[in-house]
Amino acid sequence: MADPNQPQFATAGVYLFSLDHYACRISAVKVQDREGSRMSIQNAVAAPYASSPTHGPALSRPWALLWPCVLWTVLGWSVADRLSGQETSPAPAEADKPQAPVAFDYLRLAHPTVAKHLELTDAQRAQITQILTARATQLSQAPAGERPAITTAANQKLAALLTAAQRQRLSTLPAERTLYFQFVEQTWPEVLTWFAEQSDLSLVMNAPPAGTFTYRDMKGYSPRDAIDLLNSVLLTKGFSLVRRDRTLILMELNSELTSELIPTVSLDKIDQRGRFEFVTVLFPLGKRPPAAVDAAVQQLLKPYGRALTLAQTKQIRITDMAAKMAAYSLLISSVPEPKTPAPPAKPAPPPKPVLQTYPYEGFDAQVGVQTLKNLIPGVTYYADQKAKQISVFATPNQQTAVKAILAQLTKIPPRETASLLEVYVLQTAPAETLPSQLKLVAPDAQVSIDPAQLQLVVYGSPKEQAAIRATLDKLGIQQQPQGNQQLQAYDLKGHDPDTIRAAIQALVPGISLHSTSDGQRLVAMASPKQHTVITAALSELTPAPRPDQLRTLRFYHRDQPLPTGILSALETLVSDANLAWDATASRLSAVATAPQHAVIQETLQQLDADGNQPAPPALRIYPVNQVQRERFSRLQSSLLDAYPGMRVIDAETAGELAILATPTQHTQFAELLKTLVT
Repeated sequence: MADPNQPQFATAGVYLFSLDHYACRISAVKVQDREGSRMSIQNAVAAPYASSPTHGPALSRPWALLWPCVLWTVLGWSVADRLSGQETSPAPAEADKPQAPVAFDYLRLAHPTVAKHLELTDAQRAQITQILTARATQLSQAPAGERPAITTAANQKLAALLTAAQRQRLSTLPAERTLYFQFVEQTWPEVLTWFAEQSDLSLVMNAPPAGTFTYRDMKGYSPRDAIDLLNSVLLTKGFSLVRRDRTLILMELNSELTSELIPTVSLDKIDQRGRFEFVTVLFPLGKRPPAAVDAAVQQLLKPYGRALTLAQTKQIRITDMAAKMAAYSLLISSVPEPKTPAPPAKPAPPPKPVLQTYPYEGFDAQVGVQTLKNLIPGVTYYADQKAKQISVFATPNQQTAVKAILAQLTKIPPRETASLLEVYVLQTAPAETLPSQLKLVAPDAQVSIDPAQLQLVVYGSPKEQAAIRATLDKLGIQQQPQGNQQLQAYDLKGHDPDTIRAAIQALVPGISLHSTSDGQRLVAMASPKQHTVITAALSELTPAPRPDQLRTLRFYHRDQPLPTGILSALETLVSDANLAWDATASRLSAVATAPQHAVIQETLQQLDADGNQPAPPALRIYPVNQVQRERFSRLQSSLLDAYPGMRVIDAETAGELAILATPTQHTQFAELLKTLVT
């Protein structure tokens, strides 16, 4: 029962105003009783101004008059409630007035989420930024009494920027809940009850912390940041606030944590929780050993964390503060996963037998083969007494053993009869009959030919090597010593270097030939005799060109640039010439033969004479008889030289010739065809 001597405030409502540096916010505080009224008013109104650094009489502060107004409002409503049987009703004129809308904090227009919700344009966002920047500058420089007017003017400018549709969306914008802490020696049950009501949560509290809570801050906090701030203080007292659904649970940390009450969240949503808020997170282990992961996280669990390894699901369940979960994730990732063992290597296939031939000397072949069979059974042996060779078909390891045994059986011959290995460099690829020819002079020597390297490898006695060397000299296929060779360069006179080099290599094999990078010269490394052959071959392969075939460079200076199409027309007339227009020097450069230069000069003179562009070549078909065709075929090469630029397009169709030429050339060619009939 309430004390009848005390005034009741059960239904009274008081509007308390608090001012920060940027906006004036309105908050409604429901007053429960006299003590609650004192606490709420003191914390929500008196405390902000009591903490002000301004000293002096109360009337010297800009907002000191707010406190008496609030007191008189509370007393007036209290008396109205105590008067029984009296009800207050608004006057008819005021009852019809619309209720004033709740003030909107226009600072929120700069928030990306709000801007997206209102669908602000880029121009509107730029203007909002300018207005808010100017407002912040003015507020920082203006005295406290002028700040409300600055804020109101800025809000009016911001409201004027919005369209009617955007104002409609503004009414649907979710309210931004901001909590302000203004507590002076309040008990913890009072603080936690107030916070639960402000956060719209149900409070579960069995044994609250002892002592009081004092904290004053003009900064606004979101519910997540507010619970983080409270937990940072409660942790020093051995308590923590835990949010589970819509329930706010005060847990005592001195005893073992009740993990069933702590919510389980995923790691990607951990930022929705306060840093000091206790949560449970399931971390996947992957292929990491559970024991190794459990040992690694133990160093972070103190003082309140718990970890439970779930080996069946390959997970570890960690309960601790949200701020430590990122460190747990990094620590678990640092535990290496065991590498998958490589599959066992396949056994190597058994070595395949190979055939190898060994020369022998100083023992009987049959005795040697029998010895090898006794020492290395299971191997196929064949002795060729005429060639003095033993062929062995065995694996590589067995071949190594055979070679060692034969080395022991072979007697060391005297120095003058000991076999030697010599390599002879050939000038040309040897004929297939060369080994048989050399066997005639050295039947016991072993001869091997490498056609790719043009080398002849001979294994035989010094006497046999001398016989083979003499035979190669008589055949003329052994390459001369390096000291006899000379380097000489040859002018190709504009001929194709690849064609000339192929012909020289066919005539003089075994020499080194290289063409220069510009393709104008051929460099040869050969003996003097071979250089004589190269010189004679080049004189036949690169004859001196006729004077009318020599290409020279000439410049044709022009007073004005060439008209459009003239260069293309000239290139068609003299297709083999190289033409280029130099706009800087105002000249035409041409690399062409003497007849082609004559055509170019004649065309340019004609252009200067009539100032018109020469007519381009045209295609004309001439009817011809068999006599004209035969005579034209015999004279075709000479006629084309006489008419530079003229081309025979078709000379195979019976009864006609297709000619591409200029009009002047067509006239001359028509007269020529008439002379071919008679």
